[in-house]
Amino acid sequence: LLDELSHTMGSTIVLVELLYKVTDILIQQMKVSRGLFVLLKNDSSIYTIQANGYKENPKVDIDDVLKLAKDGTAVYDELDENSQYKEILRKYEAAVSIPLETEKEIVGVLLVGEKNSGDMFNQQDLRILEIIAPEVLVAIENAKSFEEISRFNVTLRQEVTRATHRLKEKNQQLRELDKAKDEFISMASHQLRTPLTAIKGYLSMLLDGDAGEIKVGQFDFIHEAYSGANRMVDLINDLLNVSRMDTGRFFIEPVEIDIEAMVKEEIEQLMNQANGKGLELKLEKKGKIPHIWADETKIRQVVMNFIDNAIHYTYKGKITVKLGKENSLFVFSVTDTGIGIPKVEQTKLFEKFYRANNARHVRPD
Repeated sequence: LLDELSHTMGSTIVLVELLYKVTDILIQQMKVSRGLFVLLKNDSSIYTIQANGYKENPKVDIDDVLKLAKDGTAVYDELDENSQYKEILRKYEAAVSIPLETEKEIVGVLLVGEKNSGDMFNQQDLRILEIIAPEVLVAIENAKSFEEISRFNVTLRQEVTRATHRLKEKNQQLRELDKAKDEFISMASHQLRTPLTAIKGYLSMLLDGDAGEIKVGQFDFIHEAYSGANRMVDLINDLLNVSRMDTGRFFIEPVEIDIEAMVKEEIEQLMNQANGKGLELKLEKKGKIPHIWADETKIRQVVMNFIDNAIHYTYKGKITVKLGKENSLFVFSVTDTGIGIPKVEQTKLFEKFYRANNARHVRPD
């Protein structure tokens, strides 16, 4: 009996199966009529019931179980006729009640039916039941833990599934919003270009004297307006480029470029801006500069942005533009004596529209 119980408890982890197999072994080996396990939850409610050998599963009262569990092993034939314990055992057609408890809590009871032979339970029978009770209790605790973990895993999977579904819905909404944003930027950029082109055109004609001679003071005002219109066009182009990149419509069209000539052209265009701030803007060239393959419009924008930023964020000193060749690479660099970029913020340089704190203070616009 002990050997068979030990093997069963060591190889069975599902609680219901474990309880049924243990009662079945007791019925077969000890030749008893029935077996009943009642397990409790926190001493206050029934966790599970497993009956074997009953015509109908008995209706178990929690108070009955608590009384049996608290007062040790109870044997029907040894109890007084008016004992409440005898009445409880009779109610559940049991001859013996074995409590299942740890040092901290009552786990439940094991009820064993009368012997098929009609004999009383002797001391050896009771001793065997008391020996197996702690072993059964360990197996029950392991099975309960496994059951709770299994339930937790099911709950966890359900929560993950629900959370994943919600995330997919939110992600789809964000995609739709992002698409609407990109479409708006693209549409607005194109629409803004039309009036700006007209503004730039008429301002350019005024500066060229097409509408007659203008006074010196007027020239300065018109020139500032023309420069502002140009900056606005650049901003719109930037927005349009961002929109194109997000929608995968940003194309690179490389051609052969005289990069030295291009850099010189950009320096000439920005020279007045540097002189106006009292800054020295110079070009340093090392060796013969080769032609390169690149998208002319976009590489020109990169060159212009580097130099233009250096001028904007430098208040005294100089800006040095360098051209050179290292092995098979063309190298273009701009060095200035301006505010620089804090080291802690350099990792964020390539985030969309990111500006360092010191730059935002200098140019809030």
